[in-house]
Amino acid sequence: MRFLKANRTSLTKLFFVAFGCSILAMPAVAADLPVKAPTPAPVATVYSWAGPYVGVNAGVVWGRSDQTSAPSAALADPAQIPVTLSVLLPRLQGTRNFDPAFIGGGQIGYNWQLTQWVFGLEADFNYVGLDKTFEFFAPTSSSGTSVTVVQSTSLDWLATFRGRLGFAINNVLLYGTGGLAVGKVNFNSAIGMIFSGGDSSGFLNVSASDTRVGWAAGAGAEYGLGRWSFRIEYLHVDLGSFTATAPFTGPFAVLPPPCINCFLNTNIDFKADTVRAAVNYRF
Repeated sequence: MRFLKANRTSLTKLFFVAFGCSILAMPAVAADLPVKAPTPAPVATVYSWAGPYVGVNAGVVWGRSDQTSAPSAALADPAQIPVTLSVLLPRLQGTRNFDPAFIGGGQIGYNWQLTQWVFGLEADFNYVGLDKTFEFFAPTSSSGTSVTVVQSTSLDWLATFRGRLGFAINNVLLYGTGGLAVGKVNFNSAIGMIFSGGDSSGFLNVSASDTRVGWAAGAGAEYGLGRWSFRIEYLHVDLGSFTATAPFTGPFAVLPPPCINCFLNTNIDFKADTVRAAVNYRF
C-alpha cells in the first residue's frame, strides 16, 4: 500500500510538471506557425474613354438667314421698272427666322485620355429639314402694276469636323467642342409683275445653291455604360454668307432703252443652332 501511494504521488507530480512545460512551450510553437497575409482591398475600376467609336444622333435645329439686297446701278434707274425700288427693296431685306426642324445623322470619332483629361476628334454628317418661305405683295404702282415676291431659303445637309476637349469624372464626360462646318444652303427668289390687265411676268428670278464652309462650336455631356455611351450636345453653326444674282428679264428688259447690266444681288448670311441626343458604341 505504501508503495502504491508513493508511486501515485510521483505520477501526479510528473503530470503537473509535463502540463506546465507544454503550457510554457505553446507561445514558441505559435510563433513558428505561418502568418496569413491580409486580403488586399479591391481596386476601383476607372472608366476609359480612349479609343474609336461610332454612333447615331437626332435632335432639333433652328436658325436664321440675314438677307440684304442691292440693285446694280443700271437697275436703280426708275425708268427701268414701273414699281420703284424704294418700295421693293425694304421688303427684300431683313432676318428670316426658321421654325425648329428635325436634324439627324451619324458620327464617328476617336478619343485619347490622359488621367482625367480626354482629347478627341469627331466627324458627323446630318440631314437637315430647315426651310423658310417668305411671300409678300408689293403696293400697286401708279401705272397699275404690282409686284409679287416669293423667296425661300433652306439647308439640306450639315457636316462638321471638330476637336473635343473634356474632363472625365469616371464614366461622366463634360466637354467642349469646335471646328469646321460644311453645309448646303439653297436660295430661291421669284419676283414677278402683275400688269393692270392681269397678265404676269417674272423679271428678277434666281435659283442658287452653295456649299458653304464655316465653323461650329458647342458643349455637351456624355455618360458611359460599358461599351455604350449616351450624349446630349448643343452646337452653334455659322456658315457665313454668299451672294445670289438675279438678272433682269421679261418685257421691261428689252423695252427701249434696254436695261444693260441690270441685276439684283441678294446676300444671304446663314446661322443655325442644334440640340442633339446621340448614342455611341466604343470598340
